[in-house]
Amino acid sequence: MRSTVSRARQDERGRIDALQQSLAARDEFITVSAHELRTPLTALRMQLESLAMNDGDQRDAATKRITTKLGTALRQVDRMTRLIDVLLDASQIAMSGLQLTPADVDLDVLVRTVVDRLRDDARASKSSIDVTAAPVHGEWDAARLEQVIAGVLANAIKYAPGTIIHVTVDADEERARIIIRDTGLGIPPDALDRVFERFERAVSTDSYGGFGIGLYLARQVIEAHGGTIRASATADTGGTTIVMTLPLRRKTNAS
Repeated sequence: MRSTVSRARQDERGRIDALQQSLAARDEFITVSAHELRTPLTALRMQLESLAMNDGDQRDAATKRITTKLGTALRQVDRMTRLIDVLLDASQIAMSGLQLTPADVDLDVLVRTVVDRLRDDARASKSSIDVTAAPVHGEWDAARLEQVIAGVLANAIKYAPGTIIHVTVDADEERARIIIRDTGLGIPPDALDRVFERFERAVSTDSYGGFGIGLYLARQVIEAHGGTIRASATADTGGTTIVMTLPLRRKTNAS
């Protein structure tokens, strides 16, 4: 009897080890693939930027149409690059964890910078972004926070076309808060926690693209700072409200 139990445990251990090896191989493949995809995208972006700069001083109608198309192409390259970066980060977190590089950050300035970068995308979806940001200063990883805010805003633009997206930045004595509120499709109540899991989605893959890891990555970054992130239904108007909190001072266990 004891030998049978021992053999069963060994078999179970073997299956777990095989699964872990398979997951590790998958994450390594994703990392390598993402790096390979970024190389031609970087070259393509440089070429498009060069063309856009050369056409910038021309005023004839044909050149203006080309310049407009170049702008659209650049936005799509940026979108593909963001998707690849998110995929790469998610696989690297799974393989080696998340490392932060904290520095002094003006959060209100950072948020406005991200919003300005995404205004063209919002206009393309007939949306607009309204920002109310009080001066907030703290110690965080600016690059990671930019990535998180851009990802959450990109979701709002995608799922709330033709609406006003509201962004608020404020703070109390201990914590900063970023609120991104839209009036789009919304997230089903039973998925409000699940959407922060890896590869989880609250909408049909037939209708909307994406990897289902943007909010997973957002949670990893915010929690690594010692903060919290949660989703809720936007009161009265529908849609989704994402609330992120961050400690103003770095905690000793945040790394």
